[in-house]
Amino acid sequence: MIKTQIQIPNEMYRDLKRLAVRQEWSLAEALRRGSELLLSRYVHSDTVLDWTPPLPQKRGWNKLNHKQIKEQAILDQELTMFDLRFIFNIKECRSFPRSM
Repeated sequence: MIKTQIQIPNEMYRDLKRLAVRQEWSLAEALRRGSELLLSRYVHSDTVLDWTPPLPQKRGWNKLNHKQIKEQAILDQELTMFDLRFIFNIKECRSFPRSM
């Protein structure tokens, strides 16, 4: 085992000390356990993962060409503008509000 010295913020020291007392551990044991937990969560940098992103799923605008998608988007925008006029009792709404 290697003996070392570290610097930690006062608040972290206080919280670790309290945890160690509650668990009936030494401060060194609390730090070792925390280090083990951290190391178990992260992959070692020398390990190469054989990972590929998942394949996209067919959702949304299925079987529509670009023109049909654009037409649907314009229709959705017009419906939303109609809803805004109705909700806020606006007589004329020429563009979308930037934020709501």
